[in-house]
Amino acid sequence: DEEHLERTLARLVETAMKVVCLPRTDLYLDGRVAPLDRLWSAGVPAFVGTNNVLNAFTPVGRPSLPSAAAVYALAARQGGKAVLNRMAASLWQAAEVLHDSSRTDIAAGAPADLCIWPVTEPWQIVATEATPLAVIVGGAFVHGGAMTAPLAVAHA
Repeated sequence: DEEHLERTLARLVETAMKVVCLPRTDLYLDGRVAPLDRLWSAGVPAFVGTNNVLNAFTPVGRPSLPSAAAVYALAARQGGKAVLNRMAASLWQAAEVLHDSSRTDIAAGAPADLCIWPVTEPWQIVATEATPLAVIVGGAFVHGGAMTAPLAVAHA
């Protein structure tokens, strides 16, 4: 109920909790998804994730964050560009929430973390369940690239 949700949101903010919504698992186990819009409005860092695809709790799907976000959008009946933009942003903000924030700095010699999407606007990542053209983590291509040598941000 609304009163319980408000108390829960306040407690999440008070304890600086972060929430990962697992839409396929949530739908399979409970038939509903976490209220991301309410979490975001309350100031709770929250984002869409995926876990152990093709297991007992997530028996269908693929390990794609844009695909999981698209499932969330359908289940939550939230398909407007503004919401899809926020969901797309949450896909890369997860790294900031879960990892050392110093890795997000763009500076000479810093490890290069980059994802190149085949879209012109962020909402399209979720709407089309886009597959990245290239992914670089810690300076190494992990998807779409033939290079194996580490990359770093060059001096400006």
